[in-house]
Amino acid sequence: MFRKNRWLFLSLVFAGLNSWQLAQGGLVAHWPLNEGSGEVFQDVVGGFDGFLPNDDLGEKAEISWSDGPPAIQENSVEFLGINSIITTAFPGIGGNNPRTVAFWVRTTDTAAYFLAWGSNTATRKWHIRTNGGSGVLRTEFATGQNFATTSVIDGEWHHVASVFPNGASEGEQILHYVDGVLDEQTGGTSRTIDTEIPTDGDVDWTDANSLNAYSVHFGGVLAHGFGRMLEGSMADVRIYDEGLSEERIRAIFEGEDVGGVVPFEITDIDYSSADDRVTLTWESQAGMLYNLRSSSDLTGNISTWTLVEGDIPGTPDINTKSFARPDDPALFYQLEQFPTPPLTVFSEDFDDGPDLPTGWSKGVNAGDTGTTQWEAGNPAGGPGPATANSGANCIGTNLAANYGISSDIWLRTPGTIDLTTATDATLVFRQWVDMDNFDFGDAGTVRVLDAAGLPGTVTELAVLKTNIQGLFPTAWGKFTKRLPVEALGKTVVLEFRFNSDFVPDADASGWYIDDVVVTVKVP
Repeated sequence: MFRKNRWLFLSLVFAGLNSWQLAQGGLVAHWPLNEGSGEVFQDVVGGFDGFLPNDDLGEKAEISWSDGPPAIQENSVEFLGINSIITTAFPGIGGNNPRTVAFWVRTTDTAAYFLAWGSNTATRKWHIRTNGGSGVLRTEFATGQNFATTSVIDGEWHHVASVFPNGASEGEQILHYVDGVLDEQTGGTSRTIDTEIPTDGDVDWTDANSLNAYSVHFGGVLAHGFGRMLEGSMADVRIYDEGLSEERIRAIFEGEDVGGVVPFEITDIDYSSADDRVTLTWESQAGMLYNLRSSSDLTGNISTWTLVEGDIPGTPDINTKSFARPDDPALFYQLEQFPTPPLTVFSEDFDDGPDLPTGWSKGVNAGDTGTTQWEAGNPAGGPGPATANSGANCIGTNLAANYGISSDIWLRTPGTIDLTTATDATLVFRQWVDMDNFDFGDAGTVRVLDAAGLPGTVTELAVLKTNIQGLFPTAWGKFTKRLPVEALGKTVVLEFRFNSDFVPDADASGWYIDDVVVTVKVP
């Protein structure tokens, strides 16, 4: 799991203990876009905060704020499509040096322009957009481009990444990822990459369509004038000076690599000859944990460094850790910072048996015809998934057959999901969705109910998702949703409701659910 969000390295020459150095690699700029208000967009790694520029008429750019990608962050920036852009002084990555650009986006814009830097001359720009109305990712570099397969303009949140791998030189080597999965290239014209970056940091943002190099900006592309701007939302914008692996991209998508959200510094290194010990002091943050690792080889893979001590709790504002001076004449140390993992307050994988788990309940609403039932067990041999998402069992609508017509059934968790002290909670489950959206429509709904009145009184606290539909799935999907404030401070029940219409000709295998988990943020 790539959970660290800042790496600090120091080399201690123990022979004299008179030399040390700090370095940071990988993530070079990170704009979470999670402020929720204001006109300053913090770069929490490099300090290149984003701002709203004036256009050629002297009018200041405008944005609005919206909800963020579920379980990732609360807020996002919504770009308005006209005079709506964020600019920065970060120059970008130049030449043919490796790079990764990753961010979340939600849009239906058929001419979506996301992020750019460089100059609009052959091979000298770096622009990330969609390939016209197809909605697929496209990285272009003036006189050349590379575009992918999967549309991202369906109005849902998607995590996207453009990777120019380590050692690459040609545009055809660019890799695109959508929702943590490599997205195959389907076209483009390759060129040798030689991105230009500004050298003085003084960019005239009123001069769109210039041949001069622009520094990083997002929500639009100024090298082609003021007309190419995004109508949609962006969040968690990151730039790395390396080509990230698919595993690392997936970790960002899953929310397990939190980037540079909370920077910190080592403030003191001390050696005591009296007890032959070294003491490190660093800035620490509430809700953070720290790992101390060491290696005699700075060029080695960081993940293989020896763990000196792990999961050191933060003790704001300063942490201190003392350890015996090793025998090595020179040793490198790495200090990792990462959020305390969320606490799981409820989980169910349906693998204790083929029956409904203890405390779960199912039932019908008025008008149901009895043709569909929630059933727990092994889905093998039925019309749906060949296997559960994990283990042997899952729960679904008619495991051995397609769902029936005119169904209105519900499935509820036990009333033991305790959010009475929670300040933040997230629901995650896996689903196989094979329900038609023809005619009057067959669909699923997820609700949060107050456990206090059940089973007699049903009090709805929130609807997490309506109109869950899809056809011809090829794999289990992941559902993630932050629980709204109405659910916090209560003990709750989750309800999965399935409805089908009276038209039988498009009935399918149905809705299957597995690995239901609710977590809360640790204070």
